[in-house]
Amino acid sequence: MFKKFFLLLIFVLLFTGCNAPIIKKSPELTVYENMVNRSLLFEGNTYRTKEKLQKAKKGEKVVVAYLGGSITEGFGIDESKNYAQLSFRKLINFLGENANLEYINLGVDGTNSIFGNTIADKEIFSKKADIILIEYAVDDKPEQKYREAFESLIRTCLKNENNPAVILIITCNDKGVSRQDFMIQLGKYYNLPVIAVANAVEPEISASRMKPEEYFLDNIHPTEYGHRLMSDFIMNYLKKAYKSKLNKDFEVPQRMFPKSVFENVKFLSAKTLSADNDGSFIRKDLKDGKIFKNSIEYLSNTGNLPFEFTINANNIFIVAPTYKSETSNADIYINGEKTSTISLKNENGTDAPNSFLIYSSDKQVPVKVSIKVLDESNKTNYAELENKEENSAPSEKNDDNNISEINVPLEEKVIQIKKKTKVAENTIPFSFYGIGYTKNSEAKK
Repeated sequence: MFKKFFLLLIFVLLFTGCNAPIIKKSPELTVYENMVNRSLLFEGNTYRTKEKLQKAKKGEKVVVAYLGGSITEGFGIDESKNYAQLSFRKLINFLGENANLEYINLGVDGTNSIFGNTIADKEIFSKKADIILIEYAVDDKPEQKYREAFESLIRTCLKNENNPAVILIITCNDKGVSRQDFMIQLGKYYNLPVIAVANAVEPEISASRMKPEEYFLDNIHPTEYGHRLMSDFIMNYLKKAYKSKLNKDFEVPQRMFPKSVFENVKFLSAKTLSADNDGSFIRKDLKDGKIFKNSIEYLSNTGNLPFEFTINANNIFIVAPTYKSETSNADIYINGEKTSTISLKNENGTDAPNSFLIYSSDKQVPVKVSIKVLDESNKTNYAELENKEENSAPSEKNDDNNISEINVPLEEKVIQIKKKTKVAENTIPFSFYGIGYTKNSEAKK
């Protein structure tokens, strides 16, 4: 009798679907959920985040800004599938169709937190960003100036009059390495949420439950799956913050690192920068510029006159493009004395804008800056270089190859000279997008 009952019980279990809940809970889902849960290394004070999300839920405008390097830009994948866009769309779905949200993506390939300080005023604060997500962990270097720059960016964001919520996204390379050491330290010090990719992904890779190529497109950049993961890491925090009890808003503590030249950088574009003398430079409109719409560019063979401006500041930066395979150099003179040389060659092997500190002082006084392109001796005889390549005889004085002797309007002559510059290896016209500057009185607020 017992044997018949036992066989009947097995028959019922097999054919009534009693084991369905076990089938639905797949191992892959468990791994994914574990990664999402581990990604939130530190929740921090949720007051500002919850306040901004509630504001958006009510239909009030809330601006969400993503600031970072190539990962934020979405290198190697379709722009619509990067973590920034995915998390933004998921946030809209979470808050409902009445949510009033605006999206800003300031991910720029090859840039770091020094550059981020330069454009924050122009691209984030001017647009009154309410939630700012910062990602520079694989682009910053170990040097102290990057620690100071990252802290300055945090402080400048937190102290902005719009009282934005700040979220730190700590990415890593395929070895789990980045600047997460000091960035996590700063996140905890300022009581900010810290979302750590390595904390989520590395245990799965180490345990062979996940292949590196599933998350990493190369040694740094995420795959589409990796970006989807990152978007869920972010949403995991945002949902927790929205459901959390309102903390008391916090006051920004004293700096962790010593005084910094990067805090509260203001930006003057090439269009608005007032010059004492434009010299051998012209102002140009950049039709395809993502962030910078104007530049100041040097014109070869026009006398090599310096670009000069005067500004009252403690710290001054030149913001310029840099290149992986080409370069141009300019000497910097402060109050008539040569102090440094700027090279547009990018040491990291990428084309990216960069910020160069050219002046720093505790005293706030008017400073005259002169930018003079470095010795043009290797760039003045483009026609001769071309003739040598073609094994042609030296041109006569009025030969068409001798650009400097052609009697044509200056603008047309400049165009022809620019075409010749391509003959000279690793040489391009020196240019810059504008300047950044700080005043210590602002940094102390």
